[in-house]
Amino acid sequence: MKIKKISFSKLIKGFTLIELVLYTAIFGIVSGLLSTILVTSTKIQTTQVVSTQVSNELNLVLSTVQSLVRSASNIECVNSTNCALSSGSYLKLRFEDTTQDPTCVYLQGTQILLSQGP
Repeated sequence: MKIKKISFSKLIKGFTLIELVLYTAIFGIVSGLLSTILVTSTKIQTTQVVSTQVSNELNLVLSTVQSLVRSASNIECVNSTNCALSSGSYLKLRFEDTTQDPTCVYLQGTQILLSQGP
């Protein structure tokens, strides 16, 4: 009678501890890189959205001031005797319509304010 030897290493199938540690380390590195890419792209997108909003608001302010200056009957320079040399942030527009006269556009802090009428 022949006795056959059975090896335990051939019967047990699975991962060794070294393989599990290696796979976990690779997964951790890849997930860290992906999360860094996600955070960076989110910051860039937020910056672009804010930049677009500010640009749109500035275009609205510019078009409003241009329209008011075109329709004004007189433009007065405040805080200076020579408007060409003035560096102030205050513009006083005169209109024939008393509901709009005077219209003042001025900068207060970080806001551009518009005041119409008496």
